[in-house]
Amino acid sequence: MDVWFAYGSLAVALIVIWFMPKHLTRREIYLVWGFVAGITVYTDLVCGVVFDLYDFFESGKIDLVDLPLQATLAPSISVIFANFMPKALGRRFLYYLIGVVLFSCFFEWMSVLSQYLIYKGWKLYYSVPFYAVGMLYLRWHVGYLRKPT
Repeated sequence: MDVWFAYGSLAVALIVIWFMPKHLTRREIYLVWGFVAGITVYTDLVCGVVFDLYDFFESGKIDLVDLPLQATLAPSISVIFANFMPKALGRRFLYYLIGVVLFSCFFEWMSVLSQYLIYKGWKLYYSVPFYAVGMLYLRWHVGYLRKPT
């Protein structure tokens, strides 16, 4: 199952992006995608390779199956999250944030079950603050992009 779970998830995310009502401009989608791709690849290199806390797909190696997924899967999901993110801070955003963190943990758990993601010292609950901070930063990032220059 392993890599097919990830590629299937990417296909679903791309279809959602294609058909979703757009609340982000093309420029915002492009910049969110690129920024999240960079952060994802960098984080996975540091945590997965340098600290050896987890692997993708096959333990102990990085190949051309991993990198395209790392550069596209998380960014495409982030574009969806950013697109539907409530504009105002408050209770609605708090619920959205909790929902995104729960969804992200569920998705990570499914990645582990499918053996696409292989823990080697990482625990699922370590990811919770990363997802929460990542969403808060994504909110700030979109707000920054929308500020007039």
